[in-house]
Amino acid sequence: MSSVTDGDWTNKLCGFGCDGAAVMLGKKNGVVAKFLERQPCLVGVHCFAHRLELSFKDALKQVKIFGEADRFLLNLYLFYHNSSLNRSMLKRSCQAYATPACVPTRVGGTRWLPHMKRALDNLWKLYPALVEHLQQLPHQKGASNDALDVVSVLSVLSLGIQSNATTLGDMFQKIQNTVAALRKHTTRDGPMLQKISNEKKFDSKSLKTFETSRPVVIEKLEESMDNRFSCQVEAVEATQIANFKLWPSEIEEDHGDIEVDVLMKQFDGILRDQGVDVTLIADEWTMLQCVLYKRYNGKLSEASWVQVNESYKTDFPNILDLIDLILTLPVQSAECERVFSHMKLVKTDWRSKLGSEPLSDQIMVILNTDDVLSYDPLPAVHLWNSSCLKPRRPSTKPYGKRAEPTGAESMDLNLSLSDSDNISIFTSDSEIDDIET
Repeated sequence: MSSVTDGDWTNKLCGFGCDGAAVMLGKKNGVVAKFLERQPCLVGVHCFAHRLELSFKDALKQVKIFGEADRFLLNLYLFYHNSSLNRSMLKRSCQAYATPACVPTRVGGTRWLPHMKRALDNLWKLYPALVEHLQQLPHQKGASNDALDVVSVLSVLSLGIQSNATTLGDMFQKIQNTVAALRKHTTRDGPMLQKISNEKKFDSKSLKTFETSRPVVIEKLEESMDNRFSCQVEAVEATQIANFKLWPSEIEEDHGDIEVDVLMKQFDGILRDQGVDVTLIADEWTMLQCVLYKRYNGKLSEASWVQVNESYKTDFPNILDLIDLILTLPVQSAECERVFSHMKLVKTDWRSKLGSEPLSDQIMVILNTDDVLSYDPLPAVHLWNSSCLKPRRPSTKPYGKRAEPTGAESMDLNLSLSDSDNISIFTSDSEIDDIET
């Protein structure tokens, strides 16, 4: 902290997202406490994705059957992960049952709920092949089905939290929607359980019946989520005014006034340092609501703050500066977890001398590049081919001048080049355009 002395970065610091470790959120010597010494207006946000994981683990500790299902998935993964023979035999069973060849995935060493959902999905896909290979695989009606139904609901929330487009104001509605969906599962079977609820066999295997623990699981899970997501910082709850979906259908005289006052009090120092007239924020908030209700005619769910900023930035600059500030508050720290995962994949034992700057550049490319399936490589090929002083020769080795091939070697080289359909040497952009046409 003491080494960072250049610039006025502390005057612009408004939020800090992290996990719940003591080194981060410790009241005396945590990172947030150190930041608060320099910027009292800072809001420390405990990552919502981590909170959801902790809520699920808290519920698992209180429900025996879910703990057994978690251990079963881990043991099943280790059984095939540690033996190539078991994997090959499982693949043969998959071929016999015409099911996709895959292996059980790990849940014990992963952090996010979508990983557990993937493990449960693979279990159901491989179920016939697993029974064939192991000769006996206990199956109890409701155990894995209930787990998959509950985890499916929670994984949707987890993916929503990890999205960079999710704001702090959106989180409270997402949590309420998830709790409402879980409550329905207490009295109604989920999609996976409905598939076999009226059958006595699954894949020609007899099913055992027992009293489901689903209501207990959901009750404990709801208690854990309420405990973990309870907000102790008023400014965090006040960010809900930035969510248009939570606005009333018709204009209300005092809607959001209390929340605006809480946010003004919390970020007063930052706003004044950036030239915002704090005294005009309350009046601009009231006028902005009148304009937006008239413009969208009650359909505020279609509005976005990007459109509002473009249209009314000059009319209501102070309240929009406050809205921009709360939209930048972090929701999760999952991006940091992704950086660590990608760093392990990029800097391997074979690339141990990779410096900090090229490593950072490669990780930034990985994090900000489009998905491989939607990526168009041709612009990059054009840029690579045209940005050098002389034409590129992809088939030429980068070291020294090669010796001339002998007669036999020359004949083999010519035949290989003429017969191959996969070798293309681009020397200019015009040749690439000709190949495309």
